[in-house]
Amino acid sequence: MNSDAVDFDCIHGLSSFDKHYVRKPEDFASFAPALPHLSSVAEQLKRKSTNYNYSRESLARVIQDQYTTIDCINAETEERIAALKSIHTFTVITAHQPSLLTGPLYFIHKILSAIITAQKIQEELPEKRIIPLFIIGGEDHDFDEMNHLHYKNDRYEWSSTESGGAVGRMSTKGIVNVLDELEPSLSQTFYGTEILSLLRSSFNGERSVAEAMQFFLIKLFHDEPLIVVQMDDIAFKKAFIPQIIDEVLHERSREPVEKTQAELKKLGYGEQALARDINFFYLHDGQRRRIVFADNKYEVLDSDIQFSRKEMELHIEQHPERFSPNVIMRPLYQEFIFPNLAYIGGGGELAYWIERNRQFENFNLTFPILIRRHSAAIVSETNWSKMKQFSLDLCQWMGQIHDVENHWLDRGFSDLLD
Repeated sequence: MNSDAVDFDCIHGLSSFDKHYVRKPEDFASFAPALPHLSSVAEQLKRKSTNYNYSRESLARVIQDQYTTIDCINAETEERIAALKSIHTFTVITAHQPSLLTGPLYFIHKILSAIITAQKIQEELPEKRIIPLFIIGGEDHDFDEMNHLHYKNDRYEWSSTESGGAVGRMSTKGIVNVLDELEPSLSQTFYGTEILSLLRSSFNGERSVAEAMQFFLIKLFHDEPLIVVQMDDIAFKKAFIPQIIDEVLHERSREPVEKTQAELKKLGYGEQALARDINFFYLHDGQRRRIVFADNKYEVLDSDIQFSRKEMELHIEQHPERFSPNVIMRPLYQEFIFPNLAYIGGGGELAYWIERNRQFENFNLTFPILIRRHSAAIVSETNWSKMKQFSLDLCQWMGQIHDVENHWLDRGFSDLLD
């Protein structure tokens, strides 16, 4: 396979923020304390070392328990997980909700980007251990967003009677039907038979969606130093109880996020995520519902569940697993749990992460380096041969179709057309 590079400005469909952050990250220095350069890593490591308070022993134990539950423990994974106990070990994180059979290709690009970035930082800091880590965002409840995939111009959809709750907690029983539909096409591709076999052993109906995705990725990347973690874990939530109480009872996030959004608006960028007074959902009875404060009591929307202030604080302490961070609180939850240096994300993700620095300061947490994931387009040999018949360069091919047509007409027929 041959590879070539194309400038970001050539690619239609990327947001203006995406291109701006890649081109001139220094323009966002007031919003992100550490810029996406290797020269920033040493100082970032000092900040995180000073301000990381979660027990490393607990971190390693929770991940080991997760791996044991899905039967993915071996000598290599044990050593990798055990390395997190050392104060000299740090992570590079990327994350995504468990899309159907990984869904869009950038799901894989993000993981590869985390692995490559960890390797680069490891070279920069040879005395440290840098581990790439993938987080499964299994608490997302947008089933309609993850229940389908597109392959070779066909759409495949997973039907389920479960809806409204955390997607990662759902059963994988119905996914076998999607695999049966995919098999005729996928089995004819390079490594298709092996991938199908791994998918069937992962999504076997006995695991939850999050467990199946965790198993699949651990096996898929078994030759890489990757750790895969579920955040929907009661042990992690127990450690985060003070922050949950702080947010639910004292509404600590909305003001700093909106203040930063107002400053970004002056640069021409609108708000990316809506900060609410309370940025947690309530997980109960198979549903994930918003928590609101009204008439001097806490209510779970579309339910009969209510709490006084004292009752809510006690309930958080007794059942932290029922409190699910939304998009505003999820970055803080992640960075509290892990000794993380950098977050790898797409342009859309980084656009809402860039709104969070003041919020992190409000919770006394260290903001990570934000690094744009790698992007790639795979062109078949047949299409590449066809493309070479036209006098167009890669930059022009990456434009919108009418621009490609105009470039071709201008080059071949400019003297003949008015």
